[in-house]
Amino acid sequence: VCAIAAGNSLNRFAINTADKKLVETASVIQPDKPTLDPTIYLLTVHCADMNNGTLGTPVLTSTAYITVNVTLVNDYDPTITLNSTTMVSSFIVSVTADDLDYGNDGTFTISLSPTTPFALTGDRTKLLLTEALDRETKDSYVIEMRALDQGSPARSSTTTLTVSITDVNDNTPVCSPNTVTADSAATLVASIPCTDADLGDNQLLAYSFLSGDTRNLTLSSTTGALTTTFLTYDSAAPSKTLVITVRDSATPASAQRTATVTVTVHVLPRNLGPPVWGTFNPPWISATTAINSVSENADEGFAVFTAVAIDYDSGPDGQVIYSLASVTGTDGSTSVDLSSVFNISSSSGQVQVKTKGILDREATPAYTYINFVVQARDNPTTGTPNSIIQTVRVDVTDFNELDPTFTGDPFSATLVEDSAAGTLVKQMVVSDPDSSNTIITCQITSGNDLSLFRTNSANSTIIELNTGHRSGQAKNHPLSYLLIVTCLDNNGAGSYRTATANLSVTITTTNDHTPVVSIPIGSSITLPETQAIGDVADISVVDQDYGTDGTVACSIAPTGTFGLTGCTKLTLVSGLDYPTASSYSLTITAVDSGATPRTGSVVVTVTVTDVNRYTPSCSPATYSASVLETAASFPTALTPATTITCTDGDGNGVYYQLVDSSVPFSVNNLTGVLSLNGPVDYDSAVQTYTILIRAVDPADSSKSGLATATVAVTAANEFTPTFPTATVTLSVYETVASSTTITTFAATDADYSPHAITSYAIASGNTGGMFAISNAGVITVASGMTIDYEAVSGSSPYVLQIVATDGGGLTGTGTISIVILDSNDLPPVFSPANYSASVPEGSAAGTTVTTVTATDGDTALNNNNKILYSKLTGDSAGYFSVNSTNGLILTTGNILNYDTVTQVVFTKSGKKIELQVTAVDGNGAGPHTATTTVTVAVTDVNLHAPSCSPSTVTVNNIREDVTVGTALTSLTSPVVICTDGDAKDTLTYTMSASASDSHFAVNPTSGAITVSTALDFETARIHQFEVVVTDSATPAKSVSMAVTINVLDVNEFSPTCTVPTTASMNEAQAVGTAAYSATSCSDSDGTATTLQFALVPGTPFFKSAHPEPSLPAAHWIMIQPVPPPATQSSTYTTVVSVTPVNEFAPVLTYTALTASLAEDSGTGTALALKTIGGTSVSMAATDADRGLNHATLTWSIVGGNDAGKFSINSASGALQTAAALDRETAASYTLLVSVTDGGGLSSTANCTVAVSVTDINDNTPVCNPASQTITLYEGEAAKQLVDFGASGRVTDADSGVNAQLTFSLNNAAALSPDFQLSGTRLSSVRSFSSSDTLSNTLLVVATDGGSPARSATCSVTVNIAVTARPPTFYSCKQRCHMGTQVFQFVPNLGTGGTGPLTMSLVDFSPSANSNLFAFDASTGRVSVNQALDYDSSSTRGPFVLMVKVTDATPLTASGTLTISLTDVNDNDPQFGSTVEFTKTIDENRTTQRSFFITIADQNDNTPAFASASFAASVAEESAPSTTVGTYAATDADAGVNAQLTYSLTSQDGISDASKFTVSSAGAVTTAATLDREQFGVYRLLLLAKDGGSPPRTGTTTLVITVNDINDTRRLPDTVKLVENSTAGTLVYTIAATDRDSTYGALTYSIIDGNNSTAFAIDASTGQVTVASPVTLNREAIPVYQLVVQVQDNGSPAKSATSTLTVSVMDVNEFAPSFASPTVSFSIAENSPVGSTLGTVTATDSDGPSQTVSYAVAATLVGTAGHFSVNSVTGVVYVNQAALDRETLATYVLQIAAYDNGVPSLTSSPLLNVTISITDTNDNDPVFSAAYYNASVSESLAIGSVVLTVSATDQDAGSNAALTYSLHSSATTASTFFSINSATGQLSTIAALDYETNTDFLLIPIHNPTVPCTKNRNNRIESRSFTVMVKDAGTSPQRSSTASVWVSLNNVNEHRPVFASTFYNCEVPYNDDTRAILATLTATDADAGDFRWNSTNIYLYLGATSGQVIRNSDQVMERNKKYIQYAMATDGGGLVSTQNATVRCDSFPPEDY
Repeated sequence: VCAIAAGNSLNRFAINTADKKLVETASVIQPDKPTLDPTIYLLTVHCADMNNGTLGTPVLTSTAYITVNVTLVNDYDPTITLNSTTMVSSFIVSVTADDLDYGNDGTFTISLSPTTPFALTGDRTKLLLTEALDRETKDSYVIEMRALDQGSPARSSTTTLTVSITDVNDNTPVCSPNTVTADSAATLVASIPCTDADLGDNQLLAYSFLSGDTRNLTLSSTTGALTTTFLTYDSAAPSKTLVITVRDSATPASAQRTATVTVTVHVLPRNLGPPVWGTFNPPWISATTAINSVSENADEGFAVFTAVAIDYDSGPDGQVIYSLASVTGTDGSTSVDLSSVFNISSSSGQVQVKTKGILDREATPAYTYINFVVQARDNPTTGTPNSIIQTVRVDVTDFNELDPTFTGDPFSATLVEDSAAGTLVKQMVVSDPDSSNTIITCQITSGNDLSLFRTNSANSTIIELNTGHRSGQAKNHPLSYLLIVTCLDNNGAGSYRTATANLSVTITTTNDHTPVVSIPIGSSITLPETQAIGDVADISVVDQDYGTDGTVACSIAPTGTFGLTGCTKLTLVSGLDYPTASSYSLTITAVDSGATPRTGSVVVTVTVTDVNRYTPSCSPATYSASVLETAASFPTALTPATTITCTDGDGNGVYYQLVDSSVPFSVNNLTGVLSLNGPVDYDSAVQTYTILIRAVDPADSSKSGLATATVAVTAANEFTPTFPTATVTLSVYETVASSTTITTFAATDADYSPHAITSYAIASGNTGGMFAISNAGVITVASGMTIDYEAVSGSSPYVLQIVATDGGGLTGTGTISIVILDSNDLPPVFSPANYSASVPEGSAAGTTVTTVTATDGDTALNNNNKILYSKLTGDSAGYFSVNSTNGLILTTGNILNYDTVTQVVFTKSGKKIELQVTAVDGNGAGPHTATTTVTVAVTDVNLHAPSCSPSTVTVNNIREDVTVGTALTSLTSPVVICTDGDAKDTLTYTMSASASDSHFAVNPTSGAITVSTALDFETARIHQFEVVVTDSATPAKSVSMAVTINVLDVNEFSPTCTVPTTASMNEAQAVGTAAYSATSCSDSDGTATTLQFALVPGTPFFKSAHPEPSLPAAHWIMIQPVPPPATQSSTYTTVVSVTPVNEFAPVLTYTALTASLAEDSGTGTALALKTIGGTSVSMAATDADRGLNHATLTWSIVGGNDAGKFSINSASGALQTAAALDRETAASYTLLVSVTDGGGLSSTANCTVAVSVTDINDNTPVCNPASQTITLYEGEAAKQLVDFGASGRVTDADSGVNAQLTFSLNNAAALSPDFQLSGTRLSSVRSFSSSDTLSNTLLVVATDGGSPARSATCSVTVNIAVTARPPTFYSCKQRCHMGTQVFQFVPNLGTGGTGPLTMSLVDFSPSANSNLFAFDASTGRVSVNQALDYDSSSTRGPFVLMVKVTDATPLTASGTLTISLTDVNDNDPQFGSTVEFTKTIDENRTTQRSFFITIADQNDNTPAFASASFAASVAEESAPSTTVGTYAATDADAGVNAQLTYSLTSQDGISDASKFTVSSAGAVTTAATLDREQFGVYRLLLLAKDGGSPPRTGTTTLVITVNDINDTRRLPDTVKLVENSTAGTLVYTIAATDRDSTYGALTYSIIDGNNSTAFAIDASTGQVTVASPVTLNREAIPVYQLVVQVQDNGSPAKSATSTLTVSVMDVNEFAPSFASPTVSFSIAENSPVGSTLGTVTATDSDGPSQTVSYAVAATLVGTAGHFSVNSVTGVVYVNQAALDRETLATYVLQIAAYDNGVPSLTSSPLLNVTISITDTNDNDPVFSAAYYNASVSESLAIGSVVLTVSATDQDAGSNAALTYSLHSSATTASTFFSINSATGQLSTIAALDYETNTDFLLIPIHNPTVPCTKNRNNRIESRSFTVMVKDAGTSPQRSSTASVWVSLNNVNEHRPVFASTFYNCEVPYNDDTRAILATLTATDADAGDFRWNSTNIYLYLGATSGQVIRNSDQVMERNKKYIQYAMATDGGGLVSTQNATVRCDSFPPEDY
């Protein structure tokens, strides 16, 4: 047993009885304050042995000595306590600081925040002020005191002290600016802008007048607002200057500071009256007399007249502003608004033309003159402007702007060829639509080169023969003439206008010449057998006759091989073959078209030469083979062995060669054997080679054939899979999920598929099957598996052996090592879950609150279980801190105040703060957290005494008449606030016991100060007392406040004066005459003793401001009325009698009025007058005169009543009608009304009354004509008969609704089945026949909209004619494609009609697309003229064409064709902005991704039939649906692209495909009964079209023979046969019978009509066949009439004949061709759409059956669409009006000519059309810069170049030739400069002087775009002058301008000169203010600045200001003279010739 024997007097230690350990007892060892336990203990321990709990015997003991050293812990923050917050003598506050720690831990220092004017004393007990304070600079300081101990780690605390600076009155009021300018336009004149930087009363300003004229002005003493009730304007002294004193309200008054401010008040004039009219320019006479005239073509800016008005007011009140109230053109009966044509200068009154081109003397309604209503108004500063108006008439003169107009242009005439001179040719009808200039003269201006025609000398519109005409050999005159006749108006004189007309003159002739045919190259021609189809020789045919007599038609015989192109070309029409025919003999015949034709001919011999024609061909053309990639020896045979086989029909053999020699193959040139000739590699190069082999003709190397061989390379497995890295190590966290990708471990194999890598497997190391690998090498956590770090103990148990296998069975291995990493997966836990603590308010920083503790079950790996603590919420004020490592919660430096503590929870026990503390594991990185709530109770302590801010209260401006009980202020108001820092304390307010003033009381609760007894300003102006504020604590604390009440005087007493009661003045008395005076005036008020005088408003008098010596102080002078003053006043009444004078003319209230009345208004009807705005008014005027009859007004109408339609009441001005009105005669009147007063004065302006006469329904509709007869033809379709709404058909003279007509059928019930009236259109509703009523009378009633309505009946008689019918159309649709026929209108002659028929296109909708189709009027064909595009909305249609056909009767019919486009899938899909697409996959992805690439089928295969042609037969008369055969096609595409549809069409153009049908499976059957004798063989084209987009079509030829059966039939009318039918083709079988049995053997023969033995007949069978196909030429013989004879075998033989008509059908053999491959045109740029360039012409050798059409095929140069060609005429025209030579000067088009054959043929080559764009002057010259700068010296010599301007013009030729000049505005510049007109060089022509030339020069140099500022002595003019460039073009000449800025640089020619050479000054010798003692001045004749220089240490001289300044750094001696010499140096370095002397004398300041 052991025990402590000594050293444990404090019982700090004990011995544990169990294990004998020395331990601390429950009491804590505390060496810190206040316990101060020792830090070293010396313990004596005795131990005795025991036996089973009993001391041994003897007791054996042992003693030990233990020294215990206590380790100090720095666990207390030092604390600072401030013991006072009030200034105590020399220090601010006393400071107490302590640290409870022991030793160094308790030793501390105190520091203050920097930059404050405070410091601690050395003993750290007081806070001192170290420098002066300035509240205006800084009104408070926050001082932070920090105590820091010397412990380790050190601890600290911080205390904050706020020091507020109170104000003293050390700032004077400041007024900025100190001069204020104001006007008296409003009641508030000005607000004085003054401030004071002090606070409280020191800042409160008071204002008062110091000097100046303050009459009628009031100044607010508190706000400084200067106000007025009325100020009189005096033009001699329009302003007054006031000086105002501003003082603050500091206490006492001796401490107050003052300032002054000067106010200048400008008095504004008043607006006294309206303007009056002056003398106009030209002078105005009356409203109905024209002041001037204006041409209808007047230019913009033309001055019409200038209105002049005068206003005698001054300033803006006298400014006159002009405007146009209305501008109306009229001829006296109708009118039109022309306000948009003119404008008026608002300042000068000049009326100008604003818009040219609107005035029109020929307009409807017409006008010959214009009425301008001009308004003039003043521009008052305030109030409504006064205005007057005047009506001014201006005549409109005609301008010759319209060309003469022809009626019947173009004209035509016919003459016989021998007509004599003077024979009338044509009299033309021509007129001029101008209102003048209508005398017309005409002349022939073109087409009269032979002078055969002239104008009649008496009547130039008559054209007659000038000489006799002869068209034969003698005169050789033309047969037709196109004369251009030009007519001039204005009799061809002066400014005339012209018009031209075309006169076509035709001459009839006789046929007296025979055509002469010749071949220019000779009649013997040699051609190769390969001669191309087309022209081979020119033909010359000459017939000297004219007209049809000289028009020839040519033919050739024999036909077939050769043909003719008109009469100009010998043409090869079919191919030559030397073996068949080596020569031809041709006869070319020309026949003219005379009445008696004449014929000429020539014989041509053509020799054919032999030509080598065949090209090698290969069969088969394609080959397939393969070769192994490991082949090593070369050449190597292919598998199978491949030999290319090609032949040549010429027998010359072939040789072989590779097209591409770079492939590793070779071909034997002779045998064609193909071999491998080099290495191939399946894996890195090409897997398949496509080889082209050319077979070349040895005789002609340009001829060759091609074969294609496809060789596939066979792959070999050469390489083993290899991993890039044999062993890979990676780490995986234990939390990775099942199936998650770990990595991709992939190998590579250089082999391509099929020998590429196919699979991966884990061979070993995969314990428990933890991982899996895909065939792509992706390693994942196996499905359903979970990794646990603890289970594997953090080792690396997984070493996986991976095997990769390729497609050939080869393998490769790799190793991957997977390390498992631990994860932080357990959250922290607090124990206990929540905490509680308490702390008193005001606790020092560092006070322990409590400690929170949390634990984490994770391991220490990666600090997963290390916890950091932090506050989360609940302590936004920052009262507490939490130690992040141990959870210790302490108080911070933010003082806890029970009353102000924030974020608290109120409980019964007090205020508590709930903190949320969070614990975060992972050493604060997380992710796991835990939160605990710490509830801290705050206990209350009483700390504070009351305080008030401010400490003094001043209440100003309390009126002396304030009501007793009124509250003046409150000590709890926002202005005065008394508070106690302890929230629980309440405050009580009492008057101080020393307060002797009984006028006021204070509320003890609210602190409100109220008036208790009445105040009197005259008795006491200021009241002062104290209020005591006491809190509710024990003992109580209080504070006193000083209160000052300033009483404001109230103006209680009115002034008194002596004023006369009556006075008298004459009305004409001059303004300014004294009327009467007020005397003996006084006022009893104390302060309001200054009196002001004013008159009550409403009298024309004012108070004199400057009394005359003879008058009392207050007298009144007559003037305009004044408003009353806003002061206390007395009123005295003086009656002033006024004698009237007639001074004023009447003034109209309204100068422009309107009225409206019905035309049937009776005599005496009153006019209801309205203003322009629509307000109803009466005629009114005012007269400022009064008395007698001066204001009695008399009214009269002075203008516009010439017809006497109106009268006026002279007394009231009421207007009324005086006669009946008729709107149809006159629809409006403009009356001028004047008013005159009783004194004879009339109004200066008239009132214009615009009277509108409204319509009544007094006119009945009129039918024009009243009856009408219309003829309808039998069978004619329903159509419109009459449109009664057509212009002029039915009229009504009324207007508006009275003229709105509706139509109805009066006998509609009886005729409704036959006719109908829809709106205004009367139509038939059906066709009629001869059985119908042949005459019908329809009564159409036209009813107007009047009330009551009026009506008229129009009669229409419809007769039915049965003798003739109009033509009709037969239509047939065609396939629609470019250049081919869409539709054909085929007209048929109607019953009873007579031919010929003519067609015309009368309408196309929409018209903008009319160029898409062409209409051939001769054939009725509608064809595509331009490419159609459904995908463009502008060309999608539908399109509607209307075609009219007319017969010779003439009867007409119309047909409508609607063309709708169907969409064709002709556009490929288009990608967006890129055609590359990218799929991005992160490199570390381990999951497998599948991408499916779908190959979309393209329609790239055409349906194919098994054979190119099939033959079949079918018996004639087989029933419909008889099967012919099935012919199915195949398509290699897929889906819809392989879905086929079948159709049939004619292959030879004559076989009728409609006789057969084809099913969806390709089965062909008959659709009708067949007749072999009518058509024996059908050649059809079977089409298979797939469903692609666009579709593809495959074809095969199907030849169907109709087998004969024994049927009997008659010969057909006509048998059709195509012209290229081959020999033996069956034409027809003629069957005859003979009833004789013996003689019935029949023999057939052709006995007539078999021209050129074209046909043969079998004598026994009667079969007619083609015998000579070469002669079947439809162009030579279109029809054969074969006379066939059949003869029996009797004797004599009997026979019969029959005629077989064989019609040879045309085959489109020849394409159209142009005579030349190129053509050129030119056209001016900017030509309008439709302008023609010329005509292109192509011909077609197929003859008249082929119509040639034209289209633009391509635009080779330029943008497509600018030009087009008429598809019918070949006229090339402008299609888009956007031709610009400067953009593109040349266009090249290709024009195609195509015929209407089937199929259509197109010209080859195409015609190249070159179009040159000629220049027009459409571009302005452009300067190279908008402005030019130049800088020149004033010494520049005359003739020197200043600068060069340059310009360009995009036009060409003279349009681009430029001339430079100075603009006419550069009048000043032209005196100094000239410009070279050709080069643009600007040169001087006069001397320049910087000092004098300031009119236009810019001085000094500045960028013109930067504003200039004046420098000393500078004269800056921001001006430039203008230069102009003009081109030499015409119509019009163009120009432009640029600005030139010339800066004149000064030359330093002059030296500075002092204004005075001596300056004197005096200065105190010890002055340190740097005062200005003197200012030196000098001048320099040069412009610019100069500097001063001098040396004196006592005086400074300002280098630029010239100011002499005392140098305060140097001490002067008393009474000493100091001399300084100064010189002036200018900017150029020149020094003044003479120095200036400055003398300064020093003196003692006390002598000053």
